[in-house]
This record gives sequence, C-alpha cells and structure tokens, in this order.
Amino acid sequence: MGWVWLTSEEFNREYETYVIAYCLDTDEFFVTNQRYWYWQYNKDFLSEQEGIEYFENNADEFIKIANDLRKGNGFYELMKNRPIFLTNTNKNYGGKYDN
Repeated sequence: MGWVWLTSEEFNREYETYVIAYCLDTDEFFVTNQRYWYWQYNKDFLSEQEGIEYFENNADEFIKIANDLRKGNGFYELMKNRPIFLTNTNKNYGGKYDN
C-alpha cells in the first residue's frame, strides 16, 4: 500500500513560523520553517532564534522526548540516554558530551 496525500502542498514550502522537529534517520533535532517531519513539537516560534533558545532552555524536556522517540527505532538500548543534538547550533545537549 502506498501513501495517499490529502494535500497538494509542496514539502519544501516555507511557513512564517518555525517549529522544532526531529529526524529519525539522523537522530537530530532542528529548528525549521518547513513542516511534515517525522516528529515536530506542538509549538510555533516567530523566528529560528526563538526556537533555538526555547530548545536550549528546555533541553531536559527534549532529552525525554528523544528517548521516547528512540524506543520505536529498534536501537533504543544503544541510544537511550545518549546526548541530543541540535543541528542549528551544532551542539550536543545532555550527557557527558555537552559542549
């Protein structure tokens, strides 16, 4: 069975607001003004910087979210409690790899 798209929107469409999203393939978070990611936080931000600051100020919450998301990928035991990475800042958060 294939995908059925209920919208004609382009995947690369840029929105006026930003979200914090997660990519399962790379196990990374990022702040973007695009949508339709594997997972995205249910809060919009007025700028990329606002999203980055929110992420950094709430890193513990995103560590918990990452561990929950990792449970479904088959490598949870290897990845649990691993630091989380924010692509926009090129930094790890949590664990012994904080920069």
